[in-house]
Amino acid sequence: MNRRIFVKSGAIGLISLCAGSTIPPRFLQRLIGGVAGAAPIQERRKVLVAIFQRGAMDGLMAVSPIGDNGLYELRPRLAMDTKASETRMRLIDLGNGFGLHPALDAL
Repeated sequence: MNRRIFVKSGAIGLISLCAGSTIPPRFLQRLIGGVAGAAPIQERRKVLVAIFQRGAMDGLMAVSPIGDNGLYELRPRLAMDTKASETRMRLIDLGNGFGLHPALDAL
């Protein structure tokens, strides 16, 4: 499945969700109300926005365990150690069995 098929399928699903009802779902009412210039809904809710970037640095790479063989087995190309080598960057030793990624040395 690629992105184009996903978007088309989502649009078809959304249309079919609204087709059987005379009143659109609440999330669409807000969208339609904002577009059509209708009065905004007065209630306010807190919204949590989470952004997940594939390929981005995760917590395990930001603060890595030092000398953990499991990490080297699971992420052989990404794992680092406190000793620099030709192929690996050097972790900053935090002194408690963990090392900080070199890109975060300003912290």
